[in-house]
Amino acid sequence: MDETLLRRLSDLLHDREVIDTAIEQITSVPGGDERTIQWVASEIFDIELDLSRPSTGLVGTFQSGRLSGHTVEVRSQRTCCDVLDTKGSITCEYCMVLAGPRRHDLPTSIRAPWNIDSVYLFEMQQVHRERGASLAPEPTVDALQWRAAEIYPSARNSILLVNPVQAAQLQLFLTAPRS
Repeated sequence: MDETLLRRLSDLLHDREVIDTAIEQITSVPGGDERTIQWVASEIFDIELDLSRPSTGLVGTFQSGRLSGHTVEVRSQRTCCDVLDTKGSITCEYCMVLAGPRRHDLPTSIRAPWNIDSVYLFEMQQVHRERGASLAPEPTVDALQWRAAEIYPSARNSILLVNPVQAAQLQLFLTAPRS
């Protein structure tokens, strides 16, 4: 391998370590990009995260608003509306998913970035009730459930309305337009 490429890779890895350390200092949540996006959700939606509970996502409790006191599993997905495994969410009342761009909006050669283009809130009892009648082999949600659960940018699910301040905060994490 060309030494110039090795040096460049070494520099990039060092830069990433510096950035990861700075992010962990801000969030106090170790674990990389996914945990960082989950922390962002906790700040925007006033969710107290319980870092001690093992889960597919981070589990927390809404601290204010209409859902105050209700439990939520916070997940992030690089692309929107892919499969959502609901097996791990059975202990929480809600599952919030912060999703990046829709897969069809990305060139096939581009790896989806960690961004927030949309937010979904699933009421888990309803998901499991609807799922009970399904013959699908995997515990997942379908396209209609994704659409019905959207709280940002469209307010299709009225259980949690995103206010203008929250919308402005979420817009900070939108996928940058590709040229």
